[in-house]
Amino acid sequence: MKNLVLKHTGRDGGFHYFLKVDDVPVSYAKVYENYKNHVVALCDIETREGFRNHGYAGMLLNMIADKYDVHKVYHGGGFTEDGYHHLQKYLDRTDAEPAKISFEKMDFVEDWDNELPKYI
Repeated sequence: MKNLVLKHTGRDGGFHYFLKVDDVPVSYAKVYENYKNHVVALCDIETREGFRNHGYAGMLLNMIADKYDVHKVYHGGGFTEDGYHHLQKYLDRTDAEPAKISFEKMDFVEDWDNELPKYI
């Protein structure tokens, strides 16, 4: 069973979502609502080690898009190499700079088992 869980609302107004598969958190995203004239915008995304390259990040983005009733989640920033190759097709880049790899591997989750992001 796959489900989307809103775990935290951040001090900066961001919303922290986890995708859980059979009660195991496998992917994480932080989004902002009403960002630069977009209903929802992606800030951070990560998939748990051991669960990567199974499509979970794309699934998480699709579930967030459905929750906010948009075709795709907006993203105007840069990518890691994995994100660049795997996630562009799930994101709305309207009015964004051309997509480019501008970040090394990023870690956004402090504790996967307790669904605790590093930056709340």
